[in-house]
Amino acid sequence: MPTGSLGDFPVGRIIYAQLTVVNSTGALSALTGGSVAVFVNNSNAGTVGGVTITAMAFPGLLANAKYQIVVDTAADGLFYASGSQFKIVVTAGTNGDGVSLIGYPVDNFTLEAGAALRPTVAGRTLDVSTGGEAGLDWANIGSPSTNQALSATTISAVSGTVGSVTGNVGGNVTGSVGSVVGAVGSVTGNVGGNVVGSVASVTGNVGGNVVGSVASVTGNVGGNVVGSVGSVTGAVTVGTNNDKTGYALSQAGSQAIWDVTHFAESAGVFAWASATPRLILQWLGVMNTNKITQTATTQTMRNRADSGTVGTSAVSDDGTTFTKGSVT
Repeated sequence: MPTGSLGDFPVGRIIYAQLTVVNSTGALSALTGGSVAVFVNNSNAGTVGGVTITAMAFPGLLANAKYQIVVDTAADGLFYASGSQFKIVVTAGTNGDGVSLIGYPVDNFTLEAGAALRPTVAGRTLDVSTGGEAGLDWANIGSPSTNQALSATTISAVSGTVGSVTGNVGGNVTGSVGSVVGAVGSVTGNVGGNVVGSVASVTGNVGGNVVGSVASVTGNVGGNVVGSVGSVTGAVTVGTNNDKTGYALSQAGSQAIWDVTHFAESAGVFAWASATPRLILQWLGVMNTNKITQTATTQTMRNRADSGTVGTSAVSDDGTTFTKGSVT
């Protein structure tokens, strides 16, 4: 008698069935001239491809009363197709009473036809917890290029590298971000707290404090800058006070200007069209401290090292008036 359905199997699996032969009284009986075949769905055309039948000898039982049937579904890929139902049927042979067993059903099985969950690779198992939950492989999500909604899901910790975040973080980040290595392309909106470290550029307003180095700021700084500004490249506009009227240097500021020690010695007389207080003061120093030679017609101003002339002036005396010309 048949044992029933063997179950649903992946294509390519080797399937084992058992045939037990009895006589008219129900006692074990030998099979004479027996053979089996496999039939698919409701077809009357069977196959013996990949099918073998072998007598099994169990201690204390009649020899040749039990038979093992092996079906190799990899033997014929066209016949043993996914989604099909199969029947193992006796196609030749008689029992000990000489009764024909042709058409006797042995077992049924299906190949990938059941509704059960199965792996894409035969033999692999699913990780199921004690509570019945299936393990999730984040690296094997269907349609990974589409949005994956994790609503009402809390990720307590992320260990490792997050390659990139494209789009907006709609909620809040509460807690500390230890460090950001690499460039932050842009921040739109307000940074309410502190930024410690280097910020390449900030476009817009920074509401809080910045501790550390800021490479450049594009836009307005609405509040105060406390501390040192290394350098300013470009024009600095002072609100509505661009005329700079009404300002005065402190005594210390004025003293600092007069105490400048890096004036260079004049190499020649200044021109009024381009004269500055510095050039005038430099020339006065030459006139009052450097060597001067004079003949009946020319006065000559020498440099401090007396190695060159920095200016000459024509002179004359008619006995009543002494005249000194402009220095050239």
